[in-house]
Amino acid sequence: MSSQQSTSVAQLPAAERTVRQRWGKALFFALTFCSAVVLAMAGWSTLSAHRALQGVPTSPPLPPSIFFPHAVAAGDVTQTSAVLWTRNTTVSAIITFSYGVDSTNMTIVTRTVTDPLRPITVTASGLLPGTQYSYNVRAAGTTAVIGTFRTAAAVGTKTGLRFGASQNHRHQN
Repeated sequence: MSSQQSTSVAQLPAAERTVRQRWGKALFFALTFCSAVVLAMAGWSTLSAHRALQGVPTSPPLPPSIFFPHAVAAGDVTQTSAVLWTRNTTVSAIITFSYGVDSTNMTIVTRTVTDPLRPITVTASGLLPGTQYSYNVRAAGTTAVIGTFRTAAAVGTKTGLRFGASQNHRHQN
């Protein structure tokens, strides 16, 4: 058959008609399945659509999860103090910093996020020289992000030299 002739499905031989009908059904089911997957990934379901059409209120969306895009860090460590910091992207989130030598005697400090573009800092003071401290930072509904640091040795104590280097592997400022 040339491409210029138009032939209805009823005029085709029975074998070719059956093949076209099978391919048509397969294509229909494949497209239906793909559409269902895309809609499910987008959070849409037939139940929520039915409720929306019936005027039944759907459940409110979940609040965005509190996110620490730069994890946590300790810096400006001296013999008796250290600055702990993180950044949080949720305005008005309450951030809890906990630090101490062990998990049974932690000092707890809270801060409220006022600007998601600025880091939240806590100065841990009254620390002991040459001591390993652990700290964690958490917000409501999140698991703690954990870190450690060691204060500088006491004056006159020789502990050797340690040198560290870091790199921004994502090439971000």
